[in-house]
Amino acid sequence: MEKNVQHTPTPWSLIGASIWTGRDSDPHGHIATVDKCWTEDCRVATAAFIARACNAHDELVAKAGAVARTLEMPTLVRQSTKNENAGFIDWRDWCALKGEVAALRAALAKAGA
Repeated sequence: MEKNVQHTPTPWSLIGASIWTGRDSDPHGHIATVDKCWTEDCRVATAAFIARACNAHDELVAKAGAVARTLEMPTLVRQSTKNENAGFIDWRDWCALKGEVAALRAALAKAGA
């Protein structure tokens, strides 16, 4: 596969079990057709799932990365439970979140981000 090749731009749309670029009248806009299900309902549902996932991918990756970066900021952590500064995360809660942030980073890596 060539490096730096981009996927077909989103948003993608559906016609039955076929996935198209946003311009379904474009004869070159066909991306894929799902044909590995036993029923038409299954094919359409699978195509819809693929289109939804691909259409949401870039925004979800960006937002998840922003959340991970925010939770990794040590300035958000309150070091003392006696100091009730609003807007800060208690260090014990932050320690518990560290595992979730690591899982989020792993999911982002799986998404290619």
